[in-house]
Amino acid sequence: MRLLLATGYADVDKKIREYIGDKVIGDIQYREGVVDEACRINADTVLLSWYLPGKGSMPEILFRLLKADIRPVLMMGEMKYDSPEVLQAFLLGVRDFTFNPVRVSELIRQLEHPSKYGELIEKMNPVDAPGEAKKLTRLFRKLVKAEEKQTIRLPPVTADNRQNGTRNDSGESAALNDIKQIKQQLQGIMALLNIPPQTPLPEAALMIEQKIINLL
Repeated sequence: MRLLLATGYADVDKKIREYIGDKVIGDIQYREGVVDEACRINADTVLLSWYLPGKGSMPEILFRLLKADIRPVLMMGEMKYDSPEVLQAFLLGVRDFTFNPVRVSELIRQLEHPSKYGELIEKMNPVDAPGEAKKLTRLFRKLVKAEEKQTIRLPPVTADNRQNGTRNDSGESAALNDIKQIKQQLQGIMALLNIPPQTPLPEAALMIEQKIINLL
């Protein structure tokens, strides 16, 4: 295991290093650099706190890590297995979660022994899963309608907004970022559920909803 620490808690990082310091290859204290740093140092596992400071979207960070074949182990604080954030991460492909109170021995075991799907689903409350799947489906359908009606227009590309990602006065850049994130989530879930990437979006959304409900 090649572990990147992204917890935001100095005490936790210190304890981890005391137990498995030979496997820790780096640490980072803000969201924006997690994926780039993990790829730069060739980490295969990231211990990541959902509450890590920064401006990045946690679902997008998780998607990018999983896409790079990097395993996230999520510290969820006071949340529970049936929290919406946990279910969202699960649907993206995360399988390893820790909750308060954090016991170092259990955290080490979690890092060294990845959870299996069957073990995890037994701990989760599947009642809300169909509802969460429908939420994702609604997002995908919203994307489809936006594209069909061509309500989203690409902003002019300039040196400034290409480099800095700044939004223009009409806010179109922000809308494009939202659509990009939805597309990334859709592609990630399609890959996890073995749905062909060329499947049209409306059909893919229905297939995702049905497959998730069937799984649970």
